[in-house]
Amino acid sequence: MNKIQVDLGSCPVDRWRLEEKLVRQTKELISFYLDDIGLSGDGLALIDDALLSIIPGDYLNEIEGLARQCELSSKELVAGNLYYDFMKMVFGCTAFSAPTPDGPFHCRNLDWLAEERALSRFTLVTEFINGPCGKFITVGWPGVVGALSGVANGRFAITLNAAMSSDKVDMGFPIAFLIRSVLERVTSFDEAVEILSHTEIPCDCLLLITGINNKQAVVIERTPKRFAHRWAKDGKVGVTNDFHILENYSAVDISDNELVATSCGRFNRTNELLQTQLPKSFADCYDFLSDEKVKMQITEQQMVFQASTGRVDVR
Repeated sequence: MNKIQVDLGSCPVDRWRLEEKLVRQTKELISFYLDDIGLSGDGLALIDDALLSIIPGDYLNEIEGLARQCELSSKELVAGNLYYDFMKMVFGCTAFSAPTPDGPFHCRNLDWLAEERALSRFTLVTEFINGPCGKFITVGWPGVVGALSGVANGRFAITLNAAMSSDKVDMGFPIAFLIRSVLERVTSFDEAVEILSHTEIPCDCLLLITGINNKQAVVIERTPKRFAHRWAKDGKVGVTNDFHILENYSAVDISDNELVATSCGRFNRTNELLQTQLPKSFADCYDFLSDEKVKMQITEQQMVFQASTGRVDVR
C-alpha cells in the first residue's frame, strides 16, 4: 500500500513529493476521472476563475506543485480533486461507529464504480505533519489534495458517504477540501461538527464524525445549505446513502442505481449487527464490514479509525 508524508510547515507548492510510481498512478487516475466526468479536452474550460476561487489558496498551490511533477495541467488536477462534487452517485459507502472502552471505532467501506479496481490498487495513506492543530492521516489516492476519509489523532475522525436530494447545487466550499481543512485546522469534535454542518457546500453528502469518547459520534445529513444531525445511541450509529432525518424530496429518478438500491439493506444489516454484538477489536470491525449483506462487489477500500489513539488500519 502506498504511503507518503506531507510536511505542512513547508511551502505549499513543494509539499507533495511523489516517487515515479505515484506519478504514474496520478496520471492514470486523473485520466479516468476526466473521462468519467466528461471534462477532457475543451471541457476543461468549465474550470474557470469562479470555480478556482472557492478553493483555498494553499490547496491550489499544492495542486500546482503536483501538476508540475506529473506533467499535467492544474485544471486537470483541479477537476480530479472535484470528482465527488461532479459524480457523487458513483460513490457509495457504508460506515458505522461502535463504542469501546477507549472511545469509538470508526469503520468504513468505500464503494466506488472504478475501472480495474484502480482505486483499491492505488490507495494512498498520507500522514500530514506540522499542521496548526497537529498530525492527521487521510486515506485517498495519488494526486488528491482533499480528503474523503481521515483521522486527527486525539481529536476526531471523518468519513463521507454519497446522498442525493433535489436541493439546488451551489458554489460552496468543495467537500473534500472542507474535510481536509477541518482535519488540519480544527481542535475539537464539537467545532468540527459545527463547521461541517453550517458551511455551504456544492452538493449533498452524509458525514460520519467520531471523537475521543463514545458520546461523540454523529451522522450529519447535508445538502448545499441544509443539515440535520443523527446522533449515536449508546455509541452506535450507521450510515449508508439515504437521508433519515433531513426532509428530502428528490426530483431525480435514480432507483436503478446500485448504490441507492442497496442502501436500505446495507443500513439495516449494519444496525442489526450492532444490536446483536459489538466489535472488540479492529479484526472484529472488518468482520462487520465484510458481512455478505454489507460489503459490495465495488468495495474498493475498507478502513477502521480510532480518534482517541490515532490508529488507522486500511485494507
